[in-house]
Amino acid sequence: VPCSPYLEQFVNDLKSDKLVDRVLEFDSGNVNGSSHKKRHFLEAEKRQLGNLEARKLGCSHHISLDTDEFYWFDEFAFAKNYIEENDIDGSAVHITTYHRNPRHRLLGDASFYVPFIHKVNPRINYQNHINYFCYADPTRGTTGLQSPQILSADMIHMHHFTLTRNSLIDKFM
Repeated sequence: VPCSPYLEQFVNDLKSDKLVDRVLEFDSGNVNGSSHKKRHFLEAEKRQLGNLEARKLGCSHHISLDTDEFYWFDEFAFAKNYIEENDIDGSAVHITTYHRNPRHRLLGDASFYVPFIHKVNPRINYQNHINYFCYADPTRGTTGLQSPQILSADMIHMHHFTLTRNSLIDKFM
């Protein structure tokens, strides 16, 4: 399914403003299975594409991040330094979820984690994500981790606008 003309223009604007260096095009092709299984498969495929691109570019670490997610800068910087200093090859963090709009936050953390920063190496694979080291989004878990860690809630949270959108039907269908 091609993206909307609005999205195409938005991405081109980000590139011309030098906020984005590179854009990868993902072709969903023909994937068999139910719509739910298909979405999970395609999400994992997109994440693996980013992982392979990071490896190709010689990056040391990779993060798979969706457009409805963000981190506070200071928390992110602290967690990134902690990961590097402690030679952690995979990490997961707690999730704060927002509902309707950015002013409405659900109480407490989500009951699962989100994979965070991973070292780039050939063992890391988003396509074979069945046995991730903690309970997490099944499209983001990776195999091949040697020293993974769940970072403390006092250190960092991923803020997720999962229920903040014009149409929740688009999110879940």
